[in-house]
Amino acid sequence: MLKLNWMAALALVAMCVGRTARAAGIELPPEAIGPDTFFVIHADAAHLTPDQIRAAAATAMGDNADQANDFIASFRERYDKAVKAGVESVVVIGTSSQRVGDAGNNLNADGKQNQRGMNPPVVWFRLKAGGDMKALEQALMKDVPEKQRGEILFDQVENWVVMHRKGQEAPEKLDPVRSRAFSDALGTMSESAIRLAMIPDAKIKEEMNKFAGRDAAPKLAKDALPPLSASRWITIAVALGNNPGLTISANTADGASARQLRDAVDRALEDLKHPPENGGPLVILGPMLAPLADGMKPMMNGSIVTSSLKGEPLNHLVTMITTFRMAARPPAPPAK
Repeated sequence: MLKLNWMAALALVAMCVGRTARAAGIELPPEAIGPDTFFVIHADAAHLTPDQIRAAAATAMGDNADQANDFIASFRERYDKAVKAGVESVVVIGTSSQRVGDAGNNLNADGKQNQRGMNPPVVWFRLKAGGDMKALEQALMKDVPEKQRGEILFDQVENWVVMHRKGQEAPEKLDPVRSRAFSDALGTMSESAIRLAMIPDAKIKEEMNKFAGRDAAPKLAKDALPPLSASRWITIAVALGNNPGLTISANTADGASARQLRDAVDRALEDLKHPPENGGPLVILGPMLAPLADGMKPMMNGSIVTSSLKGEPLNHLVTMITTFRMAARPPAPPAK
């Protein structure tokens, strides 16, 4: 059975956006946000274009930027098809529920009722006037295996097209206050190409705090998860272009929670830079990761804690990853 996990949804965002951006108060699909909506991803196509990706690759990867050429070419092909179909923006919505509507039996076909995984996210495409839903559907389904096509459905709601798994239903109960909170959180990332907002619901809060309370939980989890679980929102912003970067922010419940979170992250970054002698591979990696840790030092502004990775620290990370990937490649076979 088809599995549309959150990584696949994020890939769809990266491949299928159009040309419209909104600076604040992001417009979300109607009848899409419920009490158990956990995350929303929004793609702003004014900043997510093939040229912006190429510029980010050139900045972060330097001489190795040509390694991104194949991805950019594939992105451009799908991007052009989406724009031609009239797509203006893409929103990916995920919930924390075990089941969706009345379709529970379809979501746990293996019978393992005790294994609670997140539902496949639902992907919404906002079309401009005169947009072509059929052209969009054809572009998205082009590479889907024939036997899986019956598992994916497309419906139109006003000027939105929703792509969802067979059996998934709209939220049984809408939550306009939560919808506004997601819209406002996404609106704080106006210069970002991809925006992710998370608001823990009751189920996620319980799981976060339960994990933090385990004896074997890492110290960072013990200290950081409680204030994170009570946050008004948590955001991750991806910027492209000539100044690429990643920014993570949490709007905590109050100043005391913000200080607790900031201090927890500070301690974790210091431990990363100076691992104990019995720290295994980290003893070797610590000095290499020091520029990263310095660049990600959290900043506090009222109840909001922010940590960013951009500039030289980001370039350093990309260089490390590229170097390790190249070193791990098997040697080319000898020429015949």
